[in-house]
Amino acid sequence: MQRTLHENIVSLSLSGRAANPSASTPSIPEEALIRMGDMWRVLVLEDDVLQGEHVCDLLLGEGMEPLGPVATAEAAVELLDTTTVDAAILDIRLQNGLCFKVARALRQKQIPFLFLTGSVQEVIPQEFEAVPLLLKPFDAQRLLELLRGLLPAQMS
Repeated sequence: MQRTLHENIVSLSLSGRAANPSASTPSIPEEALIRMGDMWRVLVLEDDVLQGEHVCDLLLGEGMEPLGPVATAEAAVELLDTTTVDAAILDIRLQNGLCFKVARALRQKQIPFLFLTGSVQEVIPQEFEAVPLLLKPFDAQRLLELLRGLLPAQMS
């Protein structure tokens, strides 16, 4: 699996080749590619590439399709306007500002989301106080539990 960065959006290449094409890596089974249509699509807004990739890897391991990591609020809103998203994980503090523009767009589209952040809770506007919050460093299982709680039961 290879991740490529394009206009602040990291996408997955499911070719089965790593960044080094001569390296031996296992291919993704064809049946896994077919199941991609049945996966939850989760937007990951995270400007720290390593943190974002870690979250995306966790989602893939749980049979979800990560969209990202997306590094900016602007790129996330653009993605929301062009792609089907089932849920989102938002870092609050980004290099170019805060994530609340994205949170408002998600709420308007009735897409569930949670905050995964190192920021203190006082930064969160009152309108988002009921949104689930997980502080970094985070427990992977707790993140997945919170995310599953946001998704409808038929696929989670």
